[in-house]
Amino acid sequence: MKKTFLIGSLVGLFFMLFLATAVNAAVTITQNTFVNCSIGHCFNVTAGVSDTAGGLNITQTNISRSSGTCQYYSNTTSGNSFNVIYNCSGTALTSTDIIVGFTNASNDYFNTTQSSNTYPNNAPTISAGAIIIDSHESSDTTTVSASDADSDSLNYSVTAVGDSSLVSCTISGNILTATRVNDTKPTATTNCTVSVTDGTVTSSAVFTITVNRKSMLQIYDLDVYVDGERDSNLDDGETISDKAKPESTVKFDFVIKSLFDEDDEDEEDIEIENIFITVTIKNIDDEGDDDLEEETKEFDLNADEKSSTKSVEFDIPMAVDEGDYEIEIVVEGEEKESNVEHKVEWTLTLRVEKEKHDMDLKRAEFDQTALSCDRETTFNVKLVNFGSSDEDEIILTVENAALGINIKEEDLEIDEGDDWSKSYTITVGDDILPGTYKGLTKVYYDSSDYYDKEFILNAYGSTDLVISKCVVTIPVEEEEEEEDIIIVEPEEGEEETTGGEVTREISFMDTSLYLVLLVTSVVILAGIFLTMIFRLFPKR
Repeated sequence: MKKTFLIGSLVGLFFMLFLATAVNAAVTITQNTFVNCSIGHCFNVTAGVSDTAGGLNITQTNISRSSGTCQYYSNTTSGNSFNVIYNCSGTALTSTDIIVGFTNASNDYFNTTQSSNTYPNNAPTISAGAIIIDSHESSDTTTVSASDADSDSLNYSVTAVGDSSLVSCTISGNILTATRVNDTKPTATTNCTVSVTDGTVTSSAVFTITVNRKSMLQIYDLDVYVDGERDSNLDDGETISDKAKPESTVKFDFVIKSLFDEDDEDEEDIEIENIFITVTIKNIDDEGDDDLEEETKEFDLNADEKSSTKSVEFDIPMAVDEGDYEIEIVVEGEEKESNVEHKVEWTLTLRVEKEKHDMDLKRAEFDQTALSCDRETTFNVKLVNFGSSDEDEIILTVENAALGINIKEEDLEIDEGDDWSKSYTITVGDDILPGTYKGLTKVYYDSSDYYDKEFILNAYGSTDLVISKCVVTIPVEEEEEEEDIIIVEPEEGEEETTGGEVTREISFMDTSLYLVLLVTSVVILAGIFLTMIFRLFPKR
């Protein structure tokens, strides 16, 4: 019995071993395959297994690598097949060893044979470019365009300069600067080579550098006048010392010079023609978003005349804000024979300052300043707030006691940069004697100033109104053309005028009213005389 059991056990054991061997024999491994990423230092590795028990019999996978990191990406099952994909990333151009393993439902483990792959790297790309150093410039810059598909940090460097006697090249970040080395050379072209690296691979590009002959135009001297105050010998980049205010006059006096050497036979006959100066004050118009620009007429500089003096003048707008304003100065012309351009560019700064309270009496005057027979005129007033504060308590008075003028405006509101104006009808009475009368205009900031007798007026105006006797004009009939022209000398008290008229001052005794009154008086006196006669000698 025991012998039979032992034999049965051995048969069962051999059967189980047979089954295990049969299972192992039914599993086929698909070895690693690698696909590099198009961007980044990464790749995908794919491995698989074919199991007669079905692909779903695979329950677990794993991956081992010698460098970098790998993460499960995806898997697929189809019939007896099971495939898995891992994504691995690491240092560019570094190799790594990969093994992919599988475990089935029976906890059997299978793995691929170890294989290697290198983490990929995309070289950076760089585009060629060009720099032109104009005649008025000592250097110029350009932005180097480079990129890296792997998003690696890039480092730039200048690796070669074509003609170092003409130009020098430096780079900071991706900004390439080319600097003129020799000011005396004519226009020439060279190049600089710029390299870019991602730390692993380097790419290069050549930049063409054109260096135009240095400008032979020079701002030899510049004086600036602000409301007549002079700031002499200004230079590029400086600030004008005298400060402007609203409606200031700013004048620029230039001395422009040709630098061609009259003692050099190659340069003595070179003429620079069509020269003009443009001066622009940036963003200073009434709206604060546009420029003021003035330009001179064109002129030439030749061998006989190596310098010229020119002026440009501006009026600062009334409604201008306080602050610093950039002044751009450009002098440009061209050589007569070669048409080579010459240009000078300068920048100055103009400072505008305003007082907190600055009310200006812009106008205070009579429309008609002389009255005779017509005794009516108009008085016009205009105030401008040049100050930096809005005003809302302004008091305005216009006075002349003899003429009966007594105008008072209170609580006038005038914002910064704004103006206020008004006209008043003035009628002069017939009883006003001839003479010159002054209309006095006064402006106060508020009532406290108005009642303060010691207050110094900010705005004060005085204008004359002349009153004269009424002059009557008597027309004189013009003689017919065929008759002789008789020139009549004016009598005393008369004044000869144009237009065939004689102007004479008429007294009351020369008027018809005087004649009527005279006749009436004579009649009355005669009646009185006769009445007295009759009373003295009554009838008997």
